[in-house]
Amino acid sequence: MSRFIEHGEPGLFDEFLGELDAGAYETSLMRVGKVVEWSVFEPELLRAIEKEAKGPGGRPRFHPLLMFKILILGQRATPARIIK
Repeated sequence: MSRFIEHGEPGLFDEFLGELDAGAYETSLMRVGKVVEWSVFEPELLRAIEKEAKGPGGRPRFHPLLMFKILILGQRATPARIIK
């Protein structure tokens, strides 16, 4: 069993998103991804969460790099930055 939810596994909105034209929109993450080499951060992020699960229950964690990207996007979209 994988330690993380694998990218590409079907999710709640996959059928809906499959019908969208991917070339018609560009997300914030796509724009940031053009200038940031995310793979540089991955070894350090994996080292930060080396702690194993305490028991057999629960769902797998999301990949740490995905969570890091979410934090970065959240910082870029804070209301304080928009107001300034």
